[in-house]
Amino acid sequence: MDKLNPLAIIELQNILTDKNIERLKTNFIKRNFCNEDKPEDIDYEKGILYHYDSHKNDLVPKKFEDFLKEKLWSITNNIQSEIELSNILLKSKEKIKYWQSILNSFDYIKTKNKTVFDLLVITAF
Repeated sequence: MDKLNPLAIIELQNILTDKNIERLKTNFIKRNFCNEDKPEDIDYEKGILYHYDSHKNDLVPKKFEDFLKEKLWSITNNIQSEIELSNILLKSKEKIKYWQSILNSFDYIKTKNKTVFDLLVITAF
């Protein structure tokens, strides 16, 4: 596996922790809180900032959930690229090891970060 350096699954593993999700949400709120365009309301728990849109004459939400979806989509695409590359570069035995490491990583993410998944499911609804 000299030519393949699979980092995307590790990135996913690192991002899906309670601490990192909260940090990302806090940073999202800070980045989107501008003095010039101050939000009318903020739901810190859900990570939603509401800005007034004069064209719509209504409050428009800017959601952490959307930001997180984009970030997870990017990581997922990177994982897919690494998997496709593994199919080209690795021999059969190496592929089996690689796939086992991917499955182990997903199991680890699922068991270690159950509260994150619970939080994401609650936030989505």
